[in-house]
Amino acid sequence: MWRQGVKFVIVLAVLLLVMLGIRKYAFTVFTVSGNTFAPQMRAGDRYIVNHFDCARFAKGDAVVFTDSTAYYIGTVTAVPGDTITLRGCRYRIPIRCCVHCPCPDCCIYLMTVGRQPVLVHLHQCIGKATRIFRMPVF
Repeated sequence: MWRQGVKFVIVLAVLLLVMLGIRKYAFTVFTVSGNTFAPQMRAGDRYIVNHFDCARFAKGDAVVFTDSTAYYIGTVTAVPGDTITLRGCRYRIPIRCCVHCPCPDCCIYLMTVGRQPVLVHLHQCIGKATRIFRMPVF
């Protein structure tokens, strides 16, 4: 009886470690916390974030990114090479962030967080998000 209890606790601990590893390095559940992301996302919407799908994004993709203090979710509005207009000035999003950067995947995306446009570097992106649950409006 004692051996079965020890085996059960060991198996439970291993499964817990595997689950935490998957949530940290493969897939994470992200919950929208406030209404600042409206109209695309509402408070309580749940997204699953795929950490492996972080190489290239297309317009309209939902992406979770960080600024080293918090995590945000936004929608890609412009990809590298697109011309955008911000505050009356036209800009072209560079295909590479700078000439001196040796990184082959060094690029910047324009994302909309709520109603605010934000420039996000690819290295800040956590992964592509897919909605798994939408809270009903009461």
